[in-house]
Amino acid sequence: MSEDRREPMMVDEAPSMTREAFVAGALAAGAVAVLAGGEAFAETGEATPSERRWDAYGTQMGFWVELGKCVDCGTCAHKCNRANAKPEAEAPRRRIVEAVTGKGKAVFASMSCMHCLDPSCMAVCPAGAISKREKDGAVVVDHKKCIGCRYCFEACPFEVPRYNESGMYKCDFCIENGTYPDATPACAAACPHDALHFGSIEAMLAAHKGKIVPLTGITGPNVLLSL
Repeated sequence: MSEDRREPMMVDEAPSMTREAFVAGALAAGAVAVLAGGEAFAETGEATPSERRWDAYGTQMGFWVELGKCVDCGTCAHKCNRANAKPEAEAPRRRIVEAVTGKGKAVFASMSCMHCLDPSCMAVCPAGAISKREKDGAVVVDHKKCIGCRYCFEACPFEVPRYNESGMYKCDFCIENGTYPDATPACAAACPHDALHFGSIEAMLAAHKGKIVPLTGITGPNVLLSL
């Protein structure tokens, strides 16, 4: 089981804003709720990333999480750290969060950087160390520019940024360790339960229309969810 555990919460209720709780932060940002009456996701009514993304970017890559398959084994986080040469003592780029559906079913989700359409981290970085790639929509960090001020952590509604002696680090689709953005990152490749998928957000939505939905929020997170 993952050690980065927080109390599970009802995802069909409006939570109070506590930045210590990853799922609470997502929901408080207007993300997605599981309806009490059925296993379906409700959206906020704002434009989803898939409806706005293509005006600025070529292909937006991202993750699809099947909540019903994730068992909180932590393999994805472990493989992520190893692939990116991070010691196990460091906080992982990816972590497992827990939520409870309206029917009382506990579900788990492997989450990391959302590679948002409008990254709040990038907007507040005083050093210009964070950028969004036009080719694949990946939000990346230039460690030569990062000054470790932690403004990005304060701005991120999902508590994504992590820090070490080199400054901020987070998921970058394994680009920094040499993986091409159209290949499968270590986390998704290692999932023993096929709960974590990687690919073009547009293509995954089209291939599984009606079965998966985007996580929605003010920063336009590029993550897909299904039960």
